[in-house]
Amino acid sequence: PGLLVLSQDMDGNPSTIEDRELFAMTYEGSAWGPLTRISSDAVPDDNPKLAMDGAGNSLLVWLRGSEVSSVSNLAMNDREVIMTGEYSTNLAGFRLAAGESGRISLLWVGVSGKSSDIFALFYDPIFGLWGGKTRLTADAETESYLTATFLQEDTLVAAYVRTPESSAGANLAAIPKPGSDLYILKYAMGSDLEMESLRTIPENPAPGASITIEARVENIGDTVLDSIPVAFYNGDPAVAGSLIGTAI
Repeated sequence: PGLLVLSQDMDGNPSTIEDRELFAMTYEGSAWGPLTRISSDAVPDDNPKLAMDGAGNSLLVWLRGSEVSSVSNLAMNDREVIMTGEYSTNLAGFRLAAGESGRISLLWVGVSGKSSDIFALFYDPIFGLWGGKTRLTADAETESYLTATFLQEDTLVAAYVRTPESSAGANLAAIPKPGSDLYILKYAMGSDLEMESLRTIPENPAPGASITIEARVENIGDTVLDSIPVAFYNGDPAVAGSLIGTAI
């Protein structure tokens, strides 16, 4: 079986973007089926990309207006917004890299200050969840002509053109300037937790009163984590601090 999804300008005028809609075509046996319209709205539907998740389902990702959206098996009524931003030619030109086990990364070149950098979102096939935005480069140079793939299960490799001159509003279609070079970036995904906040309720308890200790732990890494143990101590646990209790 096969699946093709494309974006079509309904009035043939490229200067009007609101009428860009998605169409799909499936391949069964030895023939392609008819081209069927799968979106109908008043916002542009651009750059559809397809990948397979860990369960063998098709995952469609596209830019719907200012929303990067995703659906499984073309279930358009179950659309999930995985990121919201401003509609731009950079974001509309995002790339999708897929690993063998369903690991997926969405990458794009975004304006950063007076230049541009490479950003990514990662999809976890086990939990079926998209993570937050990760910045892969942070420099004064301009990145463009981006493409990527997975070298290993948790290692992303991207190739791109890097121009030493800063230019505001750089985009993927820009013609490389003299002095541009081809660069390779390797990014190893990892887990990372940080304590975002810690407080007691009430904040100033009376002596002998019962209190609640509340902590917020944020996952700022690239992989989904579950059942994270958190321990509360009275004092530094490395210097005779006593355990108050634990939570998951």
